[in-house]
Amino acid sequence: MPCKIKVSNTSEVTLEFKERNGELLLHMYKTVSCERGTSIEKESALVFNADQAKHLNTIIQTIDSGNYAIKEYGKLHKWAKIFKIFMSSFRGKNSLQVRERLVSPTYTGYGKQWATFPSHKIKELQDHLLKLMHELVVE
Repeated sequence: MPCKIKVSNTSEVTLEFKERNGELLLHMYKTVSCERGTSIEKESALVFNADQAKHLNTIIQTIDSGNYAIKEYGKLHKWAKIFKIFMSSFRGKNSLQVRERLVSPTYTGYGKQWATFPSHKIKELQDHLLKLMHELVVE
């Protein structure tokens, strides 16, 4: 069952397990609402296999949502990509980011895939991930 977290007035991040080729994969993707009331799913979804999803959950659960620091909390490796989980500050607002970082002979830097959660949504993210991880164990 998808878990949705409203991250701004016009967007939300959805977390859900989907099966592909017999493997359960955690999808984390953004949905943006348009002025006409429709929503558009961004094609750039973060996708993690079960082990990576467990590692992501472990990293995010270690964040003290009441006393977080502006720092990197962990990394996940997936082929030539590294996903960084870190707290950042922009224009005085703190947010937790899960960002794709590409490393290749032709480009090293942040890619097009990421999800951002305002600091006041960290506890909600932690709760949803725990629920999803429980579903993963049950299946």
